Amino acid sequence: MPTRPVSDYTMAQLARWWNSHGDVIIRVQGIVMTGLDEAARRIKIRMLPRRGAREEMEAALSSIDVPRDAFDIGIGCTGAFQQIGYLNEIVDDPFRDAITLSVQAAPQVPYGKALSLNFFIQNKSEDTVRFFLGGRPPYDFVVSKSDGTEVWHWLCAKVRQLPLDRKTLDPGESLQLSGEWDQVDNQGHPVPAGQYAVRGVLFMEPPQRLVTSVRIVEVLPAEEGP
Repeated sequence: MPTRPVSDYTMAQLARWWNSHGDVIIRVQGIVMTGLDEAARRIKIRMLPRRGAREEMEAALSSIDVPRDAFDIGIGCTGAFQQIGYLNEIVDDPFRDAITLSVQAAPQVPYGKALSLNFFIQNKSEDTVRFFLGGRPPYDFVVSKSDGTEVWHWLCAKVRQLPLDRKTLDPGESLQLSGEWDQVDNQGHPVPAGQYAVRGVLFMEPPQRLVTSVRIVEVLPAEEGP
């Protein structure tokens, strides 16, 4: 992405504007970092990806008496998120044959409406199974286009810790993990209507991970006005 040219504003101007209006900026939901960028001489704002994030920030900036180009807004994943192409299952634990994995979501969702996602791990055997979950949260939902291009990761907007947690499932017992997709990509841009593939990923003791089969979801076209 091309680098924006250095602005003509002084650091003293930027500091004065920030001290006077910073409270307006930080009230917008999803701020992960803001401050003065000395190299570019702008007020840097970084936000988590969600529907309407940029519009809300633009509305906040329009309410204060500061030139718009004094700000640099960036929307994207947390610095801790690393997309490593982990949709290939890696497991050497024999308990894999004792469980079933599935991701559930409505087959169709109206354009612009958040989609609830549920990930189920069930013990289908007659014995208790024990395993480690890797990380908090220990799972991800991945949304891809029909051509396989990954569009969105639920973990993109999360700060993930990396402890191991022991888990036990008795025969027939299930573990449910939940999330929500508000129809944006990892940069917070709304996605177009169409079909998308949803999968769940369960992280175990590294490098092991389990991946669900695909659930197809259709984002319906936006309704046109009269």
